[in-house]
Amino acid sequence: MSTTSSECQLFEMIQYTCSFPTKHHGVPFTQCYPFARIFRQCGSDPAVEVTKIVQFDESTSSSSFQPSLPDNLQLPEGKAWKDVKTHDPWS
Repeated sequence: MSTTSSECQLFEMIQYTCSFPTKHHGVPFTQCYPFARIFRQCGSDPAVEVTKIVQFDESTSSSSFQPSLPDNLQLPEGKAWKDVKTHDPWS
């Protein structure tokens, strides 16, 4: 299926990764850091994660980086969860 980039949108989701370092002055604490995941959705097709290949325009202010994808990029088609086939290695 061929979809033009004008029919596609990029979405950002912020997730956090946390660690539990040693106690600070005897009090346990948690350190969490945000990281962005970028997804591309075209029409009503499922979203495909493009975090590793997205590019950011660093000429804009750091608080408003605009993500974009390289031109002529061939992405895999996404699947709805109901269409994902798995196998049970124990059967």
